[in-house]
Amino acid sequence: MLPIVIIWDPFQQQQQHCFKNGFTCPHYEHGNLSRILARCKWKDGKSDRDMPRQIYCVNGPVLLVSRVYRCTQGHEIAGHDPRLLERILSGDIKFHLGHKLGFTAELCSLVFALASGGQTFHEIELFLAQRYLDNFAERQCRYSRHVTKYLEKNTSLDKDKLPKFPSFDVWRPTPSTDTVHQCFLYIFKENEQFFRQSISEKTAKWMSANHPFKVASNIGCMLPDGSWSTQFDSLYIVLNETGQVLTYKLTKGTALSKVEDIHVLKNLKSRLDQQKASCETIFVDDCCKVRSKLQQIFPNMSIKLDLFHAIQRVISKVPKDRRHYLSSSFIDD
Repeated sequence: MLPIVIIWDPFQQQQQHCFKNGFTCPHYEHGNLSRILARCKWKDGKSDRDMPRQIYCVNGPVLLVSRVYRCTQGHEIAGHDPRLLERILSGDIKFHLGHKLGFTAELCSLVFALASGGQTFHEIELFLAQRYLDNFAERQCRYSRHVTKYLEKNTSLDKDKLPKFPSFDVWRPTPSTDTVHQCFLYIFKENEQFFRQSISEKTAKWMSANHPFKVASNIGCMLPDGSWSTQFDSLYIVLNETGQVLTYKLTKGTALSKVEDIHVLKNLKSRLDQQKASCETIFVDDCCKVRSKLQQIFPNMSIKLDLFHAIQRVISKVPKDRRHYLSSSFIDD
């Protein structure tokens, strides 16, 4: 049971755009001499050395069969070599390869759409695993129908001697959470300029500024002893009245000076002035503490406590040791 196959020969498929004059072998042994690469074979599985790459797609695995090129000195380079791919516009490459895994552009688009809709990476992993299983089951049923029709026309044949449909293990592994993560990062890197431009065009009637902590806890590195070390402890983020991000900055500490030092808020003020935005209020998590500093940057705006922290202040005054029987209902409401 063969999966979908991508035939990749960039010298032929991208000849008019990127390789009009061929491509010289990048091997260091050539020095200043130019050795033009020529087609020699495929990564088609005819030998252990020439196995195709199996990459992830939306409904099942995909085999990437690349052309192999050789120079006059015998050096071989596969068509998916990064030194070749960097010559091609990213929009013309329908896959992305890492050191251990690869995935199609179609899978990246699906992951980004699901994540933008609010699904977690783990939920997307489960969704993709189900899609793989559904597509496998559809092929299995199709094979069973063909076998039934074949036996009806050839009644003398023994059903047990016909090839068995392979198990689902041939399509494993399905995309993991790490694969989903890599897909999301790839889309972001490819469109980072667009995303930043989109944020810079957002305006506001009122703003909300806060320090969420959970986001920063996921940014860091794994130490040799296996412990997780974070680079930041909070994310300063400013949203408009519809929840769109106006600006953000990862910080160490929640002091407003951490944001002032890098002119994040000053740049936001200049942007709103250029847009002639009629923004009159900023809601924050500690209005008394940051009011004076914020009004130095936004002199004509009111600084108010946001609703969430206002409710928390009221709830904190409800006695814990002498609770009324309606206290729980009051707090829940």
